[in-house]
Amino acid sequence: MARKYPQKDVKLLFMLSAGMCAFPGCTTRCVAKETDFDEPAVLGLIAHIEAHSNDGPRPNLKLTEKERDSYKNWVLLCGVHHDLIDAQSNTYTVEQIRQWKKDLEAKVDLQLREAMIQVTFTELEQVTEAIVGNDFKPTNTNDYKVIPPKEKMEKNNLGDITHQFLLMGMVQFAAVSTYVERINQIIPSFADKLSSGFKNEYLKLKNENLNGDDLFLALINFACPKRVDLKRHAAGIAVLTYLFHICEVFEK
Repeated sequence: MARKYPQKDVKLLFMLSAGMCAFPGCTTRCVAKETDFDEPAVLGLIAHIEAHSNDGPRPNLKLTEKERDSYKNWVLLCGVHHDLIDAQSNTYTVEQIRQWKKDLEAKVDLQLREAMIQVTFTELEQVTEAIVGNDFKPTNTNDYKVIPPKEKMEKNNLGDITHQFLLMGMVQFAAVSTYVERINQIIPSFADKLSSGFKNEYLKLKNENLNGDDLFLALINFACPKRVDLKRHAAGIAVLTYLFHICEVFEK
């Protein structure tokens, strides 16, 4: 059976685990930072919690092909622990591995919230420069209008995942607003370019048939595509939260 890795699920797995190996006690980061000579490198492996095939380690014959190759059935591990759990599948059970994943994601969520408080103009500059620096074309969004966030979420099937990220990002809403205002005084086109970058990516993702929480998570990756640092990740969420509130997207 061919392995299919939906990109939205892959991004979600790496995002919620912060690129860390989920094996208890392992401190291996599964993503190497970019250098002056190379882009970031993925070092970790996606492991199936319940087997990809019927004769694999920890099989569940009731799972569909789609269920087997999805975020819910994956855990991110370093190469050593990826091989270990499959070689000793009687020792490392489905229940244990699911708990590892749950524990790691809870730890990352706590660290991300702590990092959000520490975000400075330096991280905001890194994130906004990446968005503004793209060669975006003006987009006609005259058929959109700004509506309250709660109504925006309801109309676009945005659930608890998006809600939690928005609550997290609101911690730095005033800081992002102040930052954008200050830079816009120096570069008058800055705010428009930032908004345009967000709108264009939103429409691009919509055309790829993404919606709801999947679309919002894809926008987080867009806001900070090369991040392996939690403060920069937090800054990306903060900027996205700001743009979510002030831009005429996610509704018609």
